[in-house]
Amino acid sequence: MLLLAQTHDEVQGSAAVVQTSKSNDEANITRGLTGLSEVVQTSNKRRHSESTFLANLRTAATLFVVTVVFIITFTPGFLMSLDWLPWNTTVFYLYFANNVANPFIYSFMNPNFRSDLRHLVCKTKPQQRR
Repeated sequence: MLLLAQTHDEVQGSAAVVQTSKSNDEANITRGLTGLSEVVQTSNKRRHSESTFLANLRTAATLFVVTVVFIITFTPGFLMSLDWLPWNTTVFYLYFANNVANPFIYSFMNPNFRSDLRHLVCKTKPQQRR
């Protein structure tokens, strides 16, 4: 009976060790999955931040070009109004060229603007954006 009691206690102890081992394995798997999830989230955040950075860079480039064209087309008329340049009607109205140039600049540098402009002018069905 004593032998049977020791064996029974050993079995219960072994079962506790197996349960603890299973719990540790499950905890390790859970930690591993959590770590993997964190890696995937970090990768997605990095990809998102890179795409955001590129979008901001494209926007900055577009605004830079629009600003340079504005300065080039506005400066002659401004200088003539200050009498720093001789009066020339053609050069004075060059600042209207800025209004003509802006749609071309935006359509060249922004695909969304280009497709919307194409839809507006051609009366086509708008394409789905990705």
